[in-house]
Parts: sequence; C-alpha cells; structure tokens
Amino acid sequence: MSREAIKIMIKNNLGKIINIGSIYGVNSSDYRIYGKSGRNNSEVYSITKSGIIMFSKYLATHFASYNIQINTLSPGGIKSNQSDDFVRNYTKKNPTRRMGCTKDLLPALDFLLSKKNFYTNGENIIVDGGFTKW
Repeated sequence: MSREAIKIMIKNNLGKIINIGSIYGVNSSDYRIYGKSGRNNSEVYSITKSGIIMFSKYLATHFASYNIQINTLSPGGIKSNQSDDFVRNYTKKNPTRRMGCTKDLLPALDFLLSKKNFYTNGENIIVDGGFTKW
C-alpha cells in the first residue's frame, strides 16, 4: 500500500502516511498481565510491530524530499472484549488505571494529519496512558 500511495504522493509533491504500530513494537509484552486469558502476545506480533516502526522511519527519510511525511501511531491496550482478568492486570500496570479506547487515538491522528503539521516525520507516537513509562 505504501509503495502505491507514495507513487501518487511523489507526483503531487505532498502526502502523509500513518502506519499503525503498537507499544509491543517498542517494549516487550509483559506475560504477567495475560494470565489465562488465551490472548497471549506472541513474539511474531512484537517483531512485526517493531518492523512497522522502523519501516516508517526508513520511508520517512527516503521520501521527505517529496514533502511526504511518514509516521507511526503506536497504541497501548484498547478495550475490546478482553477477559476481566486481562483488563484488571493491564489497568493495574497503567498509570491512568484504565485501558484506552479508539477515541483516545484521535488527537494524535488529528495532529499527524493536520495541515499545520509539516515537519513531524519518521516519528513513532505512543498513545498508551503512560503504560510504557513504568
């Protein structure tokens, strides 16, 4: 998708791409929060998400001269039918004492897509309520 989008963006000398990473692309998952939830985080997920973050940085440096900004948004845990055990363990570890919701991602997306933002490039914006800070 990036390759095809970048072709169009080069012709327009303008563009923004936001890839979706994860806190587990920056930090290793904490197996203690999963318990017996059955939703255990695999090494493949972390490897893939860290790859997306680096891919964005790579593309950002190669296409910045075409006025193309490429960044990553890395959310923390988003509430979505997880087990009560998982939610309890996750929220204990998060300074905000809650899981995120999709609305929590909107301010960062708005910033990255804003016409006023023309200099943020190759960044990984983490939106996790402080989860990765401990």
